[in-house]
Amino acid sequence: MPVDCPVRQTASPAPTLSIDPPADRWASLLKHNTSPEAIAFREQLGLPTDRPIVMSGHQAQIWHPGILSKYLSTISAGNALGAHPAWVVVDQDTGEPTRLRFATTEDDGTRRAGERDLAPSQRHAPDTPLGLRPPATISATDPSPLQSIAGAMRRHQDAPSLSAQVQRALEDLLEPIAQPVQTVSALAINSTDLFATIVERMRTDPAACARAYNDAVRKHPGARVRPMRTDDASTGAELPLWRIAGDERTPVFASDLEGTPVEAMAPRGLLMTGLVRRAGCDLFIHGTGGGVYDRITDAWFERWLGKAPHAPSAVVTATLTPGGEVDTTIVDEADRLAWRAQSARHNPELLGDDKADARKRELIEQIRGSDAQRARELYRELHALLEQYRAAHESELASIDARAQAARERAAPARANAQIARDRTLPFPLYARDDLLTLRSLVRGAFMPADG
Repeated sequence: MPVDCPVRQTASPAPTLSIDPPADRWASLLKHNTSPEAIAFREQLGLPTDRPIVMSGHQAQIWHPGILSKYLSTISAGNALGAHPAWVVVDQDTGEPTRLRFATTEDDGTRRAGERDLAPSQRHAPDTPLGLRPPATISATDPSPLQSIAGAMRRHQDAPSLSAQVQRALEDLLEPIAQPVQTVSALAINSTDLFATIVERMRTDPAACARAYNDAVRKHPGARVRPMRTDDASTGAELPLWRIAGDERTPVFASDLEGTPVEAMAPRGLLMTGLVRRAGCDLFIHGTGGGVYDRITDAWFERWLGKAPHAPSAVVTATLTPGGEVDTTIVDEADRLAWRAQSARHNPELLGDDKADARKRELIEQIRGSDAQRARELYRELHALLEQYRAAHESELASIDARAQAARERAAPARANAQIARDRTLPFPLYARDDLLTLRSLVRGAFMPADG
C-alpha cells in the first residue's frame, strides 16, 4: 500500500530567491499616493491612508513556497520601508482549494505526487467564485501529511466563505514563521467609488476600452492573455468584468452594462491589479506570471485612461523543492534505448542494412528534386522500402523494443523520484519548519540594506 509522506522526510535543497528589481532599490520606487482618489479608495477598503502601502496577493489556496516568498517580501518591505503591508485575496476567482497535492511513497520506494480532496463530498458550479462558496466541511480523518492543513481548515469552518476559510487557515499555518497582514477582498472592490467611475467610463464607450485592452494584449504575446471578444454585434464588446448573478460569475459584454448594477459586477484579473496599483497601494509585488501580465495593464491603462497605474510593480519568486537522492543514470539509459527503438524503425543504418540505407537516401534526394506528383510516388516507394526493411529485421526490432520497454520499467521509479525531487508546487506546510525559516531569512536579508 502507498504511504503518504510529508516533504520534510527528505532532505530539501536550500531555497533560492529572486527579487526584481533588487530589494535595495524599492525605497526609490515607493511614492505615497495621497490623491483624493487614492484616499477614498483606501478608506473604502479599510486600508490606511497615513503611510505608503506595499501590497501583493493571490488566489485563495494553500500556497507553494514561491507564493509564500511574495507574502514574506510584503512583510519585510513594509518593515524596511515604513509601509503598511496588505494582501489581496483574489476571491472572485474559481478553483478547488481543498484539493491538495503531496508526496507519496510507494511500496517499492518510489516517490510520486499524490492528490487528495479534503472535502470530496462538496461540489459547486465551476463558475462559482471562492468568495461566494460556503466554507468546506473537512473530514476529521485526513491522514499525514495533510493533517496540519486539514486541521487549520477545520478550525475555520465557521468562516463566511470558502476563500475566508482558506485565508484564515493560511494565517494559522504561517504563525511559526510570519505575522498576519491585512487582507483585502477583491470582490469588495466593487463597493468603491473608483470601480463605479471605471464602469461608467466603460458604459460611455465600451468599444474604446476593449480596443485599448486588445492593443495592449497584442503588444505582449508572450503573456498569452486572451483578447476581449469584439465580433458579436448583438452583445457588443466584451469587457474585463465579471457579472455576479446568484453564486455564479459570467463575462460582461457592452449589452449587459445598462441592466447590471455596479455592485453585481467584479473586476477581472488585469483590471483588479490595475485598480489597486492605481489607487490602493504604492508598490505591488507580483510573481513571475503577474509581472508579465502587468506590462499589458500598464499599456492598456496608459492608452485608455491616459496614464499607467501609480504603483510600480516588483517580481518576487522562490524555489523550494523536496530534493532527495535521484539516480539519473538509469533514466538516461532508458531514454537512449527508447530513442534507438524509435529510430531503428526508420533508419536502416542503425541495424547495419547498408543496401536499404543507400536506397532510402537516394529516394529522399529524388523527392527533393521532383514535382508534387512525382514526389508523392517516390514517397510511397520510400514507405514501401521501410516496410520491407522492417519485415526483414523483425526479430532484431522486436529485441530492441523489448530492451527499451524493460529499461523504461526499470527507470520508472527513478524517473518518478526525479519529478517529485524537482517539484516546486507542493504546499508550503509540507516542508520542514527549518526550510521555511531559511526562506524567510533570505527574504529578510534582501531588505537588510534598506533597514540601514
